[in-house]
Amino acid sequence: MAFINLTNVSKLYKTKQVTTKALDNVSLEINEGEFVVIIGDSGSGKTTILNLIGALDKPTSGEIIVDNLDITKLNNNKLNEYRANTLGIVFQNYNLINNLSVLENIMIMKDIKKDISDPKSMLTEVGLSDKENAFPLELSGGQSQRVAIARALVKKPKLLLCDEPTGALDYENSRHIISLLKELNEKHNMTTILVTHNQAFTKIADKVIELKSGQIVKLYTNDNPIKPKDLEW
Repeated sequence: MAFINLTNVSKLYKTKQVTTKALDNVSLEINEGEFVVIIGDSGSGKTTILNLIGALDKPTSGEIIVDNLDITKLNNNKLNEYRANTLGIVFQNYNLINNLSVLENIMIMKDIKKDISDPKSMLTEVGLSDKENAFPLELSGGQSQRVAIARALVKKPKLLLCDEPTGALDYENSRHIISLLKELNEKHNMTTILVTHNQAFTKIADKVIELKSGQIVKLYTNDNPIKPKDLEW
């Protein structure tokens, strides 16, 4: 059985005058350990899928199974457990706390999950062992995103969700972050879903899902994904 399975998932947003169909009867499977890239224009439904898998929103209809758990049927307490124990999330804008040091920004995950990896070891893994006492405003964009990745991974998640993690970065920092995400995916066999506008990133993916107007218009696997260091755009 697939690690993630969406079956006939739709998501509608309603106002008094307009109903917007963000996702339209989407079904897909993602296997454990896959590096998946979801591509599409703004408004195509990319972030909606990520939010539904991350239990940050609920589908209007359909079923979402993650690691044999039907998250569409969980109560709030069980959803909190799912987010704490299964997920790591990396956002575009880092969401670091400016008055906490780099190390403290990672250690706050202990408030969510008691059993976390060693924060200092995680900083070493993302190449920031010399920045543990620095503050977010002293970091570059690329360094800030590395801290955000370390914070997500310190919980030892089975599933890493990345929402446009390079969207605010320049070319070189984008290459570094994508390389790091791919390396961590392979090292920890951690299912990784990357939402992006960047078509080039599809070349490193195990599986590519292309969305348009809330529907999957293309889904394929790469038999021989290239290395991130060989990416150009």
